[in-house]
Amino acid sequence: MTDLDLDRRISALSPELLSILVERLDAASRRTSVSVASPIRPRSRAGRERPLSFAQERLWFLDQLSPGDVDYNISVAFRLRGQI
Repeated sequence: MTDLDLDRRISALSPELLSILVERLDAASRRTSVSVASPIRPRSRAGRERPLSFAQERLWFLDQLSPGDVDYNISVAFRLRGQI
């Protein structure tokens, strides 16, 4: 759906539905607001190895089966519009 399609669909809403949409968007933005947390501190790794996650183990195993295979390299581009 393009921005123009979305604009057209929003402009076709009745005033009642438009107010409901605005209320829900406001509520959603309040639920996803970013809170300031304390910074994450690195833990000491002196002499200890950390276990791999299941996903890391799976990728390591697949690389052992097909060394140098690029099937799991995913390149993606995003176009962002508006204020960030």
